[in-house]
Amino acid sequence: MIGRVLGAGLTLASITAGVAAAATPSADRPAAIVVYPVVRVGADTDTLIQLSNAGSELIAADCFYQLTEATCIDGLPGQSCSAEPNTCSGDCVARQRRVPFHVRVTGRQPLAWSARLGLSALPLDGEERVGTGGQSNKGTRVPPLGDGPVDGALRCVVVDGVRGEPRATNALVGQATVRRTDNDRDATMYRAIGIPASSEPGNGDDAVVLGGANGEYAACPTAQVLEHVFSGSGLPSGTTSATIDTELVLTACGSSPDAEAASVAQFLVVSEFGVRFSTSRQLKDRLATSIANIDTSDPTRSIFSVNVNGTLAGQTQITGIGSGLHALAFETHRNATTAAVHSAALEVHHVGQRVSEDRILLEPACPGDCNRGGDVSIDELITSVNIAIGSTAVDGCAVVDGNRDGLVAINELIAAVSASLDGCPAPFVRPTAVATPSPTPVPIELPASNGPQITFLGLATADDVALQPDAVDDQGRPVFVRPHGQGFTLIVEARRGAERGAIGQATYRAGGTEPDLLLLVSRPLGDGDAAVCEDDGVRGGVPGTPELAFSSDPTVVAAMNDLGCRAYERTGTVRPCTRVPASDDSIFDFVRNASPIQSELQFCVPIARAWSFPAGDTVVAARVRDTRGTPGAIEEMVVRIEE
Repeated sequence: MIGRVLGAGLTLASITAGVAAAATPSADRPAAIVVYPVVRVGADTDTLIQLSNAGSELIAADCFYQLTEATCIDGLPGQSCSAEPNTCSGDCVARQRRVPFHVRVTGRQPLAWSARLGLSALPLDGEERVGTGGQSNKGTRVPPLGDGPVDGALRCVVVDGVRGEPRATNALVGQATVRRTDNDRDATMYRAIGIPASSEPGNGDDAVVLGGANGEYAACPTAQVLEHVFSGSGLPSGTTSATIDTELVLTACGSSPDAEAASVAQFLVVSEFGVRFSTSRQLKDRLATSIANIDTSDPTRSIFSVNVNGTLAGQTQITGIGSGLHALAFETHRNATTAAVHSAALEVHHVGQRVSEDRILLEPACPGDCNRGGDVSIDELITSVNIAIGSTAVDGCAVVDGNRDGLVAINELIAAVSASLDGCPAPFVRPTAVATPSPTPVPIELPASNGPQITFLGLATADDVALQPDAVDDQGRPVFVRPHGQGFTLIVEARRGAERGAIGQATYRAGGTEPDLLLLVSRPLGDGDAAVCEDDGVRGGVPGTPELAFSSDPTVVAAMNDLGCRAYERTGTVRPCTRVPASDDSIFDFVRNASPIQSELQFCVPIARAWSFPAGDTVVAARVRDTRGTPGAIEEMVVRIEE
């Protein structure tokens, strides 16, 4: 099933067309940069890192953890904090932190350490234990991350062992094992992503360039393809059964210690039936989430859910906009009887090569830290002075030569002394609010109705482009013509009414009460099953309401909730699910995005096979309430299916 969907839905040939054969990122071959997308430490979690040298010569590498540490601000005392989803009663604030360190890996040997404990006792210390040809791990310093909780990535770049400049030596391979030490005793191993060097970096700076016209290393992939089981699928095995979920981790290819790397990930999902859905998500540096939380906070309504797709497996194409992306996925099986969780890493296939470059900026070396140990000792200061007076070659402590002119000047000695007295510069730390609401723009012209005004009612294609109506009927309603009754998205945008009441965001309410998004269709969708989806777990069709009369009648309220439970909302803090056509693909915005008619909130309803529109004309009526229950004016459109 998956194989045939690949050919029909993702058209990999179209992605790779015109790309010349060249070295690409891979977990299979030695490389000059290795990336570990997942490093986790917590109360019952640790990560075992293994870095191996496939060559015969000693390899030096500069590494850094890029970590996210979540803190609950103004929440309950001692409350945990997680951004996906937010588990904090106050603000969940993420603190981005870099932890740089240096390693030396001997020829044909691995080097391994616990992220929690670091590495203090070196296998080959260079004194009591020395390897072939006098090689050793001397100069290696891997700091412990402690008890956490921290979640992040690790990058290691091959450098010259003397000056610390990047070198085009493709010799490193890596793997990591994420271990849970609670009662489930789960361990998941994955292979690190290797990025080979394509040319010798020759400018002596602290930036490595991936791809592009001046690329020193292989370009990041254009897109990545993940084959996965849809979230919530059940898998019977013997006398037990398990519920399956998939966690996706995306890490930006580029990394800078002093600027945020903002990216957009576009997702194209194809089911075994050939039904296509799409969505997008903004990320800064990194995103780790269940696939069922990518597009909504309710996993049962996600386009990655088995309930929405009605089929076991699917395939997702992930494309990075603004930055290349590394992807890693974990499939977890939760035992329905014991609730034990076991997981395995999924391979994500790379497709094509990005034309634009990505950059990794390394931490500058600490002045006078000759052994790159993180501090400057008296012996290192003496070495620096000897270089300055000419009795020791500059290679004895190249990092004291800040301007790389082969000499050590007075100002460079002063910098080394300052580092010895005051400590090396602190690693980069950037506090970032994970989910801090931004002010909603105030429309220039107030609508006439007291309740929210619908600013756009229409459709968007599977690749997120809002459609223009194909016609207008005799009642002035826009008519949207589609060849099939599924594989598109129904879009409702709104802004506040004259009373300025905040727009309600509830698309579904249990217990027979009205939601804030009020939607009715004149004819049944799918099989027209009247059961409300969350009430009994059935996610079949939606009943029609020929009169299109909004009321508190239980049948009408049930019909509105039945369609609304498939919707999700987009505000100013979450990227809309429509992108601006004929523009850069990274621009996602409301359809009505300019004054005087400027949307403030968008509702998106993916139309799947189970609730597809029937052939012919179906009228869709929409209305939106504010948080006080005041409804706005009714808008209608016609969806015409040709099949």
